[in-house]
Amino acid sequence: MTPSLKMFLIVAEEMNISRAAARSFVTQQCVSDHIKRLEDEYGVILFKRRPRLSLTQEGKVMLKVAREMETLEEKLKMQLENVRETKTEKLVIGINATRINILLPRLLPIYHKLYPNVILSFVRHETRELEQMLLKGNIDMFVGVNAHTNPQFKTMLLGNDKLHILLSSKMVEQYFSLDEEVIREMRKGLNFSQLKDIPFVGNFEGSTLNELVNHYTEKSGVKLNNLYYTGDYDTQIALCSLNLAAVACPTMILNKVLEYNKRVTKEEKIYIFPLNNQTEELKVELISSKDAETTPHGEKFAELLKEEIEDNIDNLKEYLDNL
Repeated sequence: MTPSLKMFLIVAEEMNISRAAARSFVTQQCVSDHIKRLEDEYGVILFKRRPRLSLTQEGKVMLKVAREMETLEEKLKMQLENVRETKTEKLVIGINATRINILLPRLLPIYHKLYPNVILSFVRHETRELEQMLLKGNIDMFVGVNAHTNPQFKTMLLGNDKLHILLSSKMVEQYFSLDEEVIREMRKGLNFSQLKDIPFVGNFEGSTLNELVNHYTEKSGVKLNNLYYTGDYDTQIALCSLNLAAVACPTMILNKVLEYNKRVTKEEKIYIFPLNNQTEELKVELISSKDAETTPHGEKFAELLKEEIEDNIDNLKEYLDNL
């Protein structure tokens, strides 16, 4: 609605030029100018000035239409406000497949209450593939482990993780001993040199965990007996439970092992041992594009993810320290 029409409505309500001017915080001349502009535009007289201010027949028609226009404008504003409030936002996040299962069940209900209209999409890949996807703009952010430094990346540290060795009860018995004193000593830490004859399931070539394992084995002058390769930790744990291979995995994945151990007998359990002399840790980061626009729903997801990872790792470390 034009300023002149708005002024016309005020004058029609007050039926007094001076009161309309005072209500609008303008001069009486300004009010008269707005009315004159409408009368010139439509070629009509809107008000009778004598004996007192009143609407002409044309003025009554304009008042009826102007009020309808005012109602339509208010309706339009309300509808646009509703659209803005329910506007659907999207967030595309890259993450390792196993970490999805561990981190998201507790995080998503909290996030959904805060942002019920945000659509979350998860892309399951390893860090190296996710780096390229972010650079190409295919994802908004990703959870990376020991990601490459890149001037186009904005990084947020989520936590530091360490390597652990998983051995089935039968493998411990076969290659070491189930004697309590031996187990106690093994819980202090194992070296890869002690594991060189044991079949292993490794992550595929190029994965960040595989790079870290290679770093330690080369440093120790040891070549692991890798018989299987898979980036899926559920499969790795299954192979370990079948006494087919040992596993090197990060702390966060140990939740899966603890869940498995709750379901089986002592003879079927999987033992968890720390790796000795770990000078390099797995750095878990949330990585986004430095040029990307920061959004409240994106920041909140990052905040909740950081809290969940920190709690997850801290709880597992406390459990391992008490073994």
